[in-house]
Amino acid sequence: MEKKSTIFALDIGTHSVVGLIVEKTGSSYKIIDIVIREHQERAMVDGQIHDIVAVSNVICDIKETLEVKHGKLTKAAVAAAGRSLKTERSKETIQISSKPLIQKEDILHLELSAVQKAQYALAEKNQSEKSHDYYCVGYSVIHYFLDNQEIGSLIDQQGNEASVEIISTFLPKVVLNH
Repeated sequence: MEKKSTIFALDIGTHSVVGLIVEKTGSSYKIIDIVIREHQERAMVDGQIHDIVAVSNVICDIKETLEVKHGKLTKAAVAAAGRSLKTERSKETIQISSKPLIQKEDILHLELSAVQKAQYALAEKNQSEKSHDYYCVGYSVIHYFLDNQEIGSLIDQQGNEASVEIISTFLPKVVLNH
């Protein structure tokens, strides 16, 4: 029997806040409950909070409504400010001719090296901004390559070089700390 776990998620938007209770079973998700509340005043402008107390009141209302049906909610997954997101593509290559077979750990190291390269490139582009400290909030693999040929998976492959092309998403430190 697969273990089920629930997630309380919030999407804080310009016009409304959406609260979800989602059940995760294995690799799939099922929406159990949803509560949507519009902001009563102009508390958000272009995805940025301008009245923290007003937005907090809407969030508390949603949380309390969901807690009546689902019990105490202590943690939430929150959708972050979309206009603050920065994305960066990068590619990283490693020599593998001396390795017997590529393992999962090798691929993870390759992917994280590509993320680090993307973060460095983003910092270089944004040196003029007052805050150029960015945290990676996610990345996706676009392509894997083995000896410059696209391949579906690098696991247990052999060759001279392995590469990964990724897209990484970053948020400024100031957005995550508030």
